[in-house]
Amino acid sequence: MLLGLFSSLQCFLPLYGHVRALSLAIGLGYGITGFAADPIRIEAEASEGVTRNGVQVTNEKLGFSGTGYAWGFDDDSNGGDNIVFAVPAAAGAYELTIGYYSPYGDKKTLLAVNGAVSEQDLKATGEKFSAVMVGTFQLNDGQNTISLTKNWGYYGIDYIMLTPAAPKPPAIVPLVNGRAEAELGDLTGVDIATINPGFSGTGYVTGFDNATDKLSLTFNAPAGLYELSLGYASPYGDKRVDFQVNNEKGSGTLKQTITGFSSANAGKFLLQEGLNTLIIYRGWGYYDIDYIQLTPTTAPLPVRPPKLLVDAQATRSTRGLFSYLVDQYGSKVISGQQDDVEYVLEKTGKEPAIGSFDLIDYSPTRVQFGANPQRTSEAIIKWAKKGEGRGIISLMWHWNAPADLINQSPDKLWWRGFYTDATTFDIDAVLADRNSEQYRLILRDMDAIASQLKKFQAADVPVLWRPLHEASGGWFWWGAKGSGAFKELWHILYDRLTNYHQLHNLIWVYTATDTFNPDWYPGDQYVDIVGEDIYADSTANMSGNWASAQNQLNGKKLVALSETGNLPNPDKIRGFGTWWSWFTVWTGADYIKKQPIDLLKAVFTDKDVITRDELPDWRLPITLKVQYQEGNNGKATNNTGKPKLINEGPTAQSRSKF
Repeated sequence: MLLGLFSSLQCFLPLYGHVRALSLAIGLGYGITGFAADPIRIEAEASEGVTRNGVQVTNEKLGFSGTGYAWGFDDDSNGGDNIVFAVPAAAGAYELTIGYYSPYGDKKTLLAVNGAVSEQDLKATGEKFSAVMVGTFQLNDGQNTISLTKNWGYYGIDYIMLTPAAPKPPAIVPLVNGRAEAELGDLTGVDIATINPGFSGTGYVTGFDNATDKLSLTFNAPAGLYELSLGYASPYGDKRVDFQVNNEKGSGTLKQTITGFSSANAGKFLLQEGLNTLIIYRGWGYYDIDYIQLTPTTAPLPVRPPKLLVDAQATRSTRGLFSYLVDQYGSKVISGQQDDVEYVLEKTGKEPAIGSFDLIDYSPTRVQFGANPQRTSEAIIKWAKKGEGRGIISLMWHWNAPADLINQSPDKLWWRGFYTDATTFDIDAVLADRNSEQYRLILRDMDAIASQLKKFQAADVPVLWRPLHEASGGWFWWGAKGSGAFKELWHILYDRLTNYHQLHNLIWVYTATDTFNPDWYPGDQYVDIVGEDIYADSTANMSGNWASAQNQLNGKKLVALSETGNLPNPDKIRGFGTWWSWFTVWTGADYIKKQPIDLLKAVFTDKDVITRDELPDWRLPITLKVQYQEGNNGKATNNTGKPKLINEGPTAQSRSKF
């Protein structure tokens, strides 16, 4: 998970940095004319609910509306001078007009509408004020946020006005053998092109470079479950694509194409009889869309993998836990929670079966700065062992870089040292010289974590162990130098913990991002389970993410929803066949504590979601082998003599000992 402030271990995705804002908390009576379906006009100089930070209200240049305008967009520090409008509105599409003054030539401003950012042109006005309609935007019912940030700067903002857009009937795109050509859809901020050869139809759609860009395809289809594929080109690397089918959102990865076009599976969707609409949003942008393909499908159950762990010496309890996970796969989903296990119990009366915790503060470069674990290894073991001792433990490790922390404010401080942008630690260079001090520090850190994991082994607590997570995203230092260095590091960690430290209570979980990329997979002999960390909209069924792993791993490895920003919907799990081995919702106010309590209760009491009170004794039974020895020659026999009991307990022993 991408973590923010570690006082609360919150997750975030890096966006556009912090912003210096002039906040215009505008409400009814605060300089707004109109509401609901009427035009909404907000003057930049509104006196109530306004905080000024970096820009000032002036009336120096005549021609403004109201009593003045905002001027002074000239400072780039803290994200740049900025003006923010809080806009109450009825839900719907609105045309946004900006009243402005730009005496020093053409300028660009950075516009954000409810977080969706785009760059907008402000043409030179000379000595006059002017206005420009910059586009049509969808506003939510209630409060919305619109901001303008400096960018090129040296302009004035007089007002913004939002006018309800006249409804436009969508173009109905023909579905021919399940295919709809992108160039026939409704385009917003994107264009039709024919330069890249290999497209179908008469062209393809390009220009996904602003946050407001989108392609909308409305088509007639019979009701049913369909597999959605996207015909695309992505010449500038792997790209994330965001989309929406009717009211259900989704996301996926478009892998880089060297030449021509390719096809990507986007998941399964339930279409209604008649008109359906697919909208493709920018996502990471800089890709082309050629067509969409819809194929009738079913939702098969996943194939269970063999009950074999990669560690042949795994302890009896570890083998028992893995056997239990395999037995449930495809029929039940095991509930989990990152850190906030007590919160779930308090709100639902049910406790997660899996407690997921982080060994982050045992990283030596955090210890040296005085970091203390929020929950110690001993406390985690206590949670696992309480009651009948059936709680399942998952451990991750946000590994602070072993050296070379930048440690500079505001956003490169030591406690962010697992992020690529907060350290200069180069794992590729380090692995190239295994005699270096830097390499010794890698082993030192592994040994420090091994000392914690040994506590779990001594207490007979197996661990779903998922280190080095989300490497393919590149935002953590262990993934910053490509898949080769990452896989080498994984192999070293596996050998160090399994063979050097003789840790045999670990079930090794490789964690991808929201899409499984085989280029980053450490290999079947080093991985027991594959997890996906998916931070999708609450409406998403995640079937495309699930398919990206199943296409490679079905029948070979369990697949888990190792992190999620929202609770998975059990009805969608059943309907789309996304039978994750377990799910774990991320911690804190923006994730688990943001879930509606009714939904929280519904998920944790669902008949197909296993909570802690429903766990059986998943440990394999301890067997006692009885061996009789003759008193004189020591030969084993089944006849007479004093029985000697051999305990096949939690500690793994070589078969030769029996």
